[in-house]
Amino acid sequence: MNNYFFIYLTLALLANITGIYAENAEYIIAIRRKENDENYIHASPEVQKKIDELVNDKMNDIYEIIEDKRDTYFLDNGEMDNNLNELENVNQLRKRSNKITKFYFINTSSLKRINDYKKRSLDITNSNSTIEYIPFESNIINHVCPVSNYYTVNAYLSDEVAEIVCNLDNVIHCEKSVPLDLPTPVKVQNLNETEIEIINKNKNDMNEEEYETDNSLPIYYDIEKIKNETKWSDVSVQYDEYYINHLSSISQGPIFLNNKSKDNYFYYPSSAGQGIDIYLMDMGLIVDHEDFDETERTITCDAIINDKIIRYTTENEKKNCNLNDNVYPDHGIMVTSIAGGNIFGVAKKANLHMIASTYSLDSSLRFFNYIIEHATPYKTVISISRGGLADYSDILNEKINELINEGFILIVAAGNDDIDCCAPKDSEEFFNFTGYPQTIVVGATSYEFDYGYNKALYSNHGKCVDIFAPGNVIFPNLSEGSRTDYDSMSGTSCAAPIVAGVAASIMAEHPDIKFDNEKMRQTLIEMSLKDIIYDIKNNDSPNRFLNNGKRSVYSLYDIQEECGPKAGNRTCEFGCCSKDGKCLKYYNYPWDECYVENGCQSEFGDCATLESSRQECKYLLNYKSECLNEITSDMTEEEIETNCSFLLSQECKEFTRNVINGQSICSSVNQYETIPSIENYNKEKFLKNTEICDNNFLKNKEECDKEIMYYYECFVIEDSDVNDINIFRYHADKCKKMKSDKCSVLYQHGKEDYINYLPHCYTLMKYYNYNSMDMMMSLDSYYDKIDNFFKFCETYSEVAEQKCKEVYEENSECYTESNCEIINSSKCKEFKNNIFDNPTHVCKTASISYYEYINVELYYKNIEKCTEDYMDYDHICNYQIQSNYDCLIKENFEKNSLQEMAKYCNNFKYYNCSEIYTQENGLINTLSSCYLYYKQSGYNTLIDYGLNISFDDQKNKETYKKFISECSKNSEQLSN
Repeated sequence: MNNYFFIYLTLALLANITGIYAENAEYIIAIRRKENDENYIHASPEVQKKIDELVNDKMNDIYEIIEDKRDTYFLDNGEMDNNLNELENVNQLRKRSNKITKFYFINTSSLKRINDYKKRSLDITNSNSTIEYIPFESNIINHVCPVSNYYTVNAYLSDEVAEIVCNLDNVIHCEKSVPLDLPTPVKVQNLNETEIEIINKNKNDMNEEEYETDNSLPIYYDIEKIKNETKWSDVSVQYDEYYINHLSSISQGPIFLNNKSKDNYFYYPSSAGQGIDIYLMDMGLIVDHEDFDETERTITCDAIINDKIIRYTTENEKKNCNLNDNVYPDHGIMVTSIAGGNIFGVAKKANLHMIASTYSLDSSLRFFNYIIEHATPYKTVISISRGGLADYSDILNEKINELINEGFILIVAAGNDDIDCCAPKDSEEFFNFTGYPQTIVVGATSYEFDYGYNKALYSNHGKCVDIFAPGNVIFPNLSEGSRTDYDSMSGTSCAAPIVAGVAASIMAEHPDIKFDNEKMRQTLIEMSLKDIIYDIKNNDSPNRFLNNGKRSVYSLYDIQEECGPKAGNRTCEFGCCSKDGKCLKYYNYPWDECYVENGCQSEFGDCATLESSRQECKYLLNYKSECLNEITSDMTEEEIETNCSFLLSQECKEFTRNVINGQSICSSVNQYETIPSIENYNKEKFLKNTEICDNNFLKNKEECDKEIMYYYECFVIEDSDVNDINIFRYHADKCKKMKSDKCSVLYQHGKEDYINYLPHCYTLMKYYNYNSMDMMMSLDSYYDKIDNFFKFCETYSEVAEQKCKEVYEENSECYTESNCEIINSSKCKEFKNNIFDNPTHVCKTASISYYEYINVELYYKNIEKCTEDYMDYDHICNYQIQSNYDCLIKENFEKNSLQEMAKYCNNFKYYNCSEIYTQENGLINTLSSCYLYYKQSGYNTLIDYGLNISFDDQKNKETYKKFISECSKNSEQLSN
């Protein structure tokens, strides 16, 4: 993992710890006219209009309360909350009319009804009423969407204002809309060259008429039998041989119960979701990849929900949309690909619709409302790979009910926290979206299917989890602009779109059936493989694995060629030659027909004898007897951990799974003579052992996490380069921390200190082969290399001075030249970013000030003249504000004490600040970069500094006069 991640994560955590915030927050407010009103979306235009008018009146009431209670929005640091800045312009709007004025809050939340709302605006504003309605788009309060028979709005409220607003007439719900954390996908591992080669070889669909997939393999499956089994109108087959086989695993029965090799084909109905729409709410989407073939369907990003606004995408955004230009939308690309990508997707002909959206109560409501307004009932599947701990929402619950009642299917990911995600709505452990019982909830399994299906270690569980699906996938990688690259990802985020793809395939194959949410849930449950998943950890979790309707298991082993005398003395290349002259291949143990005692023809194949199998079993039991040990509660901790280290090893997992499933050579022998250890070992004992080991692991991990939290600052990233000038300061700061009393105890006696001070972390390493420390590769290698770091600590000060001087000397043209080509070169941009913005650069450690080398004022003028990036203006703006700070009039300056005001006024006079306010464009010229940044970004940086000035000369002159007047009063008061 990139070393910079840990460094900046540490800095971010420190920043969060020191921050102070007030309790102002976004609220979703539900306003209902009458309890017996019909559902808004089905109500008559007359009723809708009355509800709209009531909502607008209530929004005016709320806005007036916010204005009256503005002083309750002050932050803990004494500054006014910037989110209320629009209030400064409100009075100007109202002064335009002689009538009593109210706002007509423009509703931009309903994209389909926007013209209707504009028409109503004209109706209201053109009326002969004594009240004039002024059309207004507010950032403080705005429409969200209808829910059931009421309408919701979003408002920014202080605690005191919320108490008033939530108790207004007609307000039936009042809920905070806080930003929620996006789930963290679990990285599997990078694809190796062999796997990439396999992908490139087999990524094209097979020819549906000839059913050819890989010319090097004989056809061992039977299309007609598959049609008869599944009742599909036609069958398509795709080769799926790579270590993550999320497709092939959902179109066959339990492969570990058949003594056969794995079938690497994905079988699916040829309709493949055609005519069905899959909607996904995620980060965004880039379509320019071979996986997103649009020959028989559409793949688009339809809308963007951001900052309390929903809008249609532009033509360019339909193929490349993102919430944040600086963040690559890999998660959104993944869910779209897995739901219906041409190569790695399930429903390869379904229409795919991305809604790029932030994650909050507000954005969730807007997303669901968009579906209701734009999607086709009974022909739409919704897949959401988001979730997390959150407060239960009555509003969201009713919106989900409305969505499902309208005929839409909602599939959600269970989450990646390895917890019960089914807590009741009044619990602090309530989980979004899984806690809403209407949703179809999907857990994840790992990608190892050879010896049985496992719940993925990270996957959440509980009684609300309807089904499990593969949690490891391969999907398009467009980060470098390639149309053919791939990457891997893991998580329930991957499992949910697989289920969505299967649901779309079912609907397309049965176009005459109206599948609603509950019918689809029951269909998926009915089709699932039951009781084949190990390690679920929760007896309440239903044990169901996703299946698309085909359960038969085919294998190369099914091809039985003839052998022996009747085949011209032909010898079997693999497997045995049975008594009746058939070549029989086997995976784990010989078939009964492969024993010599049962007539197997040893001269024409690999026959076994009961004695040879007995000896092989004896050998296995000698070396793997610990795998069958039973862990009991009266064992010591060390005995439990020692046994668990055996049981959780890959060798034991394979052996015990084969024993449980009757697939071991010992299982074969046990049919002829009883082997007590095999006879007495069963699934119940295996699960009991596994549960004890899992619980012991989690107990140690919980304690280990505490140990790491306490000592985290004492460790350095093992493979980081201490001579890297870009993170030099990070290592220098580590040197200081590692000399502290707390940290020094870890480095007196080598790794023995780690064992003594982080005992639970060491237990995880020793017995569970689990390394909790991301910073170190292994305990031995870490302590072997730590001496080099301490040598660095002895000389870093001198090294920093020298390296920083070298940086300035090697980049001198960047701060001495005024040539824009030089200033905009990648070399000079990197120099600027490191010197001014990189907190861990070597020059932040050295005692050298950039003023020793750089004429900062001239340097910034050159950058301002040459820059191609408006963010440079923001940086220079900060410098200009700091350089002129004494001349800039602050908000609420009149509230200063006499002494503070006197100092303020004297400095203002001393620095001859009047010119800034009396000359034309005085402030614009003084803070030129602030103005340029404002013009290009729309954001006024002056607000961040609490300044009572703007880029309007007239307003500044009025503020200046008021300030000078206040200085005069202050002077008189001090004289008296």
